[in-house]
Amino acid sequence: WGYGWGTGGARARAARRRWRQDPFCRNAAARRRGAATASSPSASASTSAAASTALPRSELAFLASAPLSRRVLLVALLLPQLLLAAARPRPLAGAARRTGRLSTAVAMAKGKGKAKPEGDKPLAVHWFRRGLRLHDNPALLEALDGGSAVLPVYIADPAELGEDVIGTVRQRFLLQSLVALNTALAERGSELLVLRGSAEDVMPRLLRSTGAALVTWEYMSEPAARRRDTAVASAARDASVEVGVGHSHTLHELEGYDGLAGASKPKTYQSFIKLFNRRGAVPAPLDAPGDMPPVEASLKEALLLDLGEGAAGPEQDFGVPTLAECGYDEAAAADNPVLYPGGEAEGLERMALHLANVRYIATFEKPKTKPNALAPATTVLSPYITHGCISARRFWHGLAGVYAEAESRKIKVAQPPVSLHGQMLFREYFYYNSVATRHFGEMVDNPSCYQIPWDDTEEKLAAWEEGRTGFPFIDAIMTQLRQEGWVHHLARHAVACFLTRGDLFQHWERGAEVFEKLLIDADWALNRANWQWLSASRFFHQYFRVYSPISFGMKTDKSGAYIRKYLPQLAKFPDRYIYEPWKAPRAVQEAAGCVIGVDYPEPIVPDHTLTSKRNQGRMKEAYAARKAGADILEQKGWEEPPAKRRRVVEVERTAAVPSGA
Repeated sequence: WGYGWGTGGARARAARRRWRQDPFCRNAAARRRGAATASSPSASASTSAAASTALPRSELAFLASAPLSRRVLLVALLLPQLLLAAARPRPLAGAARRTGRLSTAVAMAKGKGKAKPEGDKPLAVHWFRRGLRLHDNPALLEALDGGSAVLPVYIADPAELGEDVIGTVRQRFLLQSLVALNTALAERGSELLVLRGSAEDVMPRLLRSTGAALVTWEYMSEPAARRRDTAVASAARDASVEVGVGHSHTLHELEGYDGLAGASKPKTYQSFIKLFNRRGAVPAPLDAPGDMPPVEASLKEALLLDLGEGAAGPEQDFGVPTLAECGYDEAAAADNPVLYPGGEAEGLERMALHLANVRYIATFEKPKTKPNALAPATTVLSPYITHGCISARRFWHGLAGVYAEAESRKIKVAQPPVSLHGQMLFREYFYYNSVATRHFGEMVDNPSCYQIPWDDTEEKLAAWEEGRTGFPFIDAIMTQLRQEGWVHHLARHAVACFLTRGDLFQHWERGAEVFEKLLIDADWALNRANWQWLSASRFFHQYFRVYSPISFGMKTDKSGAYIRKYLPQLAKFPDRYIYEPWKAPRAVQEAAGCVIGVDYPEPIVPDHTLTSKRNQGRMKEAYAARKAGADILEQKGWEEPPAKRRRVVEVERTAAVPSGA
């Protein structure tokens, strides 16, 4: 085992995480948590003390059933903990335990001193960002292990508000997930405090106000998040606050891949799978915590005084903001159906329903699903995994259980990369690349990305985003995306190819920005990787294989039912014209109540075939320049379009109006 067990510090925390992830030891940990939470909130001090002293006995009793080799190792690991437990003062019970440390935190917030109850562990803060769940949340469990009371917080940054940054449907999913998280915490006796402001400003003040000695959060790999987290961690350590970072958003901790890979970084999916297999089994998901210490009203009052009214929201209660508070039109939002409600409970229920269908899960092959099905042909679990409402590790192990059951029933199980396990491996592959590649999310300065002198035509980009290209299949997809916040992955392929190398030859970064604004499963690493793939800039280099905006949709929906649903102005067109309405005679258009060029746009490019051939020539030139070591961007005098030029508005950071962080 050699876990380097200790009583404090990052090495010890890592050792404890590894210990918990061992199936044999996790059973012991579960017994220990059960003993610690057995008493009711109204139990007496003597009952709580009894539970505390019973803890080592339950651990030792469990050893009796273990193999001899395990017993020796476990005794060696647990002996220091048993000695510490014997020497540690008994925890406060009932109301005394709930108020003892929190009252001290309030006193500290009001500047009344830093005295704390003798022997009591300090307050811990858990910062929810991604990982909006209680199950399989190692950072939350670390906070519960390290503090007598835990303050769960979420920071809503007003600089990230508005339709130009986050679409209504995506923002609504986030707020629903926060409401669900608050409900789950309340069921355990706690609650979520939503603070308004920038994390770099709010978190250091919160830590000073509460006198917390530990702050934990889930690791995020996006460059902006890493810069933010570095600043917050530095401020925390300057204040002598320990920082704990959990790693459960990916199947394995991302930092561990480079250590195994060494100088030979995997460049393909297949080579990455070999590296992935060397990591060993995917860690088992952790259980959700039981009862949690309450957040006292007096602490919230002190925070209100210390952080200011702007940090607490319009009701001054640190509640989850509404869409209106975030600057969205709630009446307009009501026009968009809630097809996929946010939250951990919703995600777990959806996952359980799919996993119960053994044959569907076992034989699932993603390329065989329909991009224009009227009901989703895939699981639509991606929004819940993206926001951390459900654990990727829990889904992985759930799939493994279904595969095993299918094999026992003689059902042929699909294999990676097309299976659901294969899709999770693609996710891991893209996440690895996002941290292993410099400037991964950009073209310029990205050493692995082909440099292509894309056009920069504002009207073409706007027409694509708003569903005004004149190609019904493309416009129907973009309409579904705006209304529902989700489209099938092959539909995403079609519109991404159309915007870039297929027809409009616009920069893939511009398309990625639109997806990040509108998709409820917007994930920076996966989104940027897929846009590089579909634009044939990286990962995929057969630039001559183009999705037709006409024939591709016909393969799975000849009558155009999908187009009729999302573009009702075309609903009365005959089947033969539904994908190419401009070819219909004027009389047919008038009979359908939709005249092309008046009621629906003319095609944005006059001839898809000719345009695509011309663009292939431009791609061939860019590929040849890369092979020759030439700088085609300099040769063409290409200047990079300003990032998010149409979408970014300089917003002064105020705590008055929040949005999702």
